[in-house]
Amino acid sequence: LSVDAVSLRALASLGERVDARISGATIERLFAGPLRTSVSQLETYAACPFQYFAKYVLRLQERAEATVKPVDVGQVHHGILEDFIGVLSSRGQALDQLSDGDLLGGLRESCERVAIRLPAGEVLSNARDAYLYRRSARHLARVIQAQRRVASSGSARPRRVELPFGFDNLGGLPALELSTPAGRRVLVRGFIDRVDLAELGDDLLGVVIDYKSTRDKRLDMSEVFYGLSLQLLAYLLVLAEHGETLTGRPIRPMGALFVSLASQYHRVDHPAQEESRGLALKGSYHPRGLLLAETFGGLDRSEEVSSWSAQYNVYRNKDGGIGRLDTSDAASWSDFKNTLEHTRTKLGELADGILDGNVAVEPYRLGTYSPCPWCPMAGVCRFEMGVCDVRFLDSLKRSEVFRRLAERSA
Repeated sequence: LSVDAVSLRALASLGERVDARISGATIERLFAGPLRTSVSQLETYAACPFQYFAKYVLRLQERAEATVKPVDVGQVHHGILEDFIGVLSSRGQALDQLSDGDLLGGLRESCERVAIRLPAGEVLSNARDAYLYRRSARHLARVIQAQRRVASSGSARPRRVELPFGFDNLGGLPALELSTPAGRRVLVRGFIDRVDLAELGDDLLGVVIDYKSTRDKRLDMSEVFYGLSLQLLAYLLVLAEHGETLTGRPIRPMGALFVSLASQYHRVDHPAQEESRGLALKGSYHPRGLLLAETFGGLDRSEEVSSWSAQYNVYRNKDGGIGRLDTSDAASWSDFKNTLEHTRTKLGELADGILDGNVAVEPYRLGTYSPCPWCPMAGVCRFEMGVCDVRFLDSLKRSEVFRRLAERSA
């Protein structure tokens, strides 16, 4: 190239950048009929449109490497819990009806069944795999013991595990159907890890539970507001719309909870003091998420006021109302309803962005976090943090999110 041509290209880079976009004709070929997608795909688009484009449209994959990888422990734990709770539900048993012996015995049986279904690494020894499943049984026993304490405080009982929605060939529930702000039809599908039901008066209340391998997983309302964490709440929309298909009765959503499978770190006087460690572990595995305050009695029958719930992250004032809104998981009916309406609207907005063809390299930054360091597509987009534009998102308190959602719904 001549010097003038190089100079023109360099100067052109200083001008206003036109974001990448797929033509309408190409979009019609790529997405014939209604858009069929999952919440995780829409969350990926919210994180960065180009990441969605590279992963789900171009279907780029990282180069395969011949490395020795251990069994996916998270997948093993999910499989064991799914089997254990599924058997429990089929027998009509509740978690709080199990003795320690029944609990551990049932988990061992689930481990044996899952060990047959889940393929281990081709180069891993049978001895190591056997150790992994034994260790999983011991670890998950603590998780289930914590869930047993939670179940004993209320009337919620597991009803279904690994419940599909939107898959014609798998049964389950119908897809979550959305009408986007632009009037497009979108069908959302996926799997719900667990559905619990509780009777409260004349109402049948529903709670969705999502197992997470991360430690102390919480529902960040800032991420909900920006569309970065919608999966848990989308499950509630599915339950509200199609719960009657599951039970023959309408289900009123009352909560969406993460259950972390990794225990928190706790300070103990000495590692040899098992009793001290055991008492510390009782505070682990608390479910976290969003709970409807007025139906909280279905989950916690405790009459204590002006204190934190022993099993949930909910604080009740002396008058029985919600306290410490910014740190509690409880929400009033209006805030709960507005959050679900926002989830539906945000899913539609993200789907419109996809169908409008916007595939700009535009990652977000919320506080100190950005998805770029963990994105496998960094070698394709060549985005440079600190040099290229990024979407800066404000961290919002829980009460501030509720206030903004109330203003939008007014």
